[in-house]
Amino acid sequence: MRMQLFRGVGAETSNDQPVGEASWADLHARCRVVWTSSGEPVRQISPRSRLPVGRYNSRKAGRMLHHQSRGHGKVGGEKLALMICEIKPEVADFRSQHIRLDLLINGKVQAYFPDIAMLLHDGTIAVVEVKKDARWQSDLEYRAKLNAAESVCDELGWDFQVWTDSSMAPSTRVRENIAQIQMQRFLAIDDVQALIASRALRLSSGILTVKEIGHALGNLAGAGDFARGLMCRGVLSLPLDERIGPNTMATAFSPCAAPDVRHAA
Repeated sequence: MRMQLFRGVGAETSNDQPVGEASWADLHARCRVVWTSSGEPVRQISPRSRLPVGRYNSRKAGRMLHHQSRGHGKVGGEKLALMICEIKPEVADFRSQHIRLDLLINGKVQAYFPDIAMLLHDGTIAVVEVKKDARWQSDLEYRAKLNAAESVCDELGWDFQVWTDSSMAPSTRVRENIAQIQMQRFLAIDDVQALIASRALRLSSGILTVKEIGHALGNLAGAGDFARGLMCRGVLSLPLDERIGPNTMATAFSPCAAPDVRHAA
């Protein structure tokens, strides 16, 4: 059974409706957290003339994830953020538009829908808001909403982050590597191959070149794409700020230090 992102958190869920019934206890709450038990988004993204929308087929999440993409002629915004979650080894699972925070701000309830919710391998839950740039900071009302959301996340022990296009991809090289790595997320890699690569990294103090990983797998052809696929499965990390080639150094992701491929399955 796929991991549920918010299992055990004391907030409201509903099998049929994303919103639970209001109660007197809500008068004493600064926030109410709402999500669907099925894992579907609490808000369906509908097409708008201003922002194009789409769906990202995630292997890690095991489902199609909705997004509002930003950027003209290049991948940006929420789609780029989903790609980053897909390739980051430390991200075990993630969803888009998965939760809603009903925030009590100045006596009024304001609904806030974080763009992405991530479950990290260390058990941390991270909530991500994706913006094109830092212009949102000049909107005092919106900034107050995000500050309130961050405060609630702190109380719940969650990590609240704001990602912008420049912070996600500070250079064209980084953006291209993100796109190229995530393209190999469905590459056929079996558990034995993942275990062999993990063991080879461990025996080499956690660092091998892409070419050496190919040698460890029996002089595998296309070692670069295979290394990218291993990164999507959380086995290793590749540098995003340089061209990935045979001599690129791959670093083992810490859960792979032992011959255990449960997270790579």
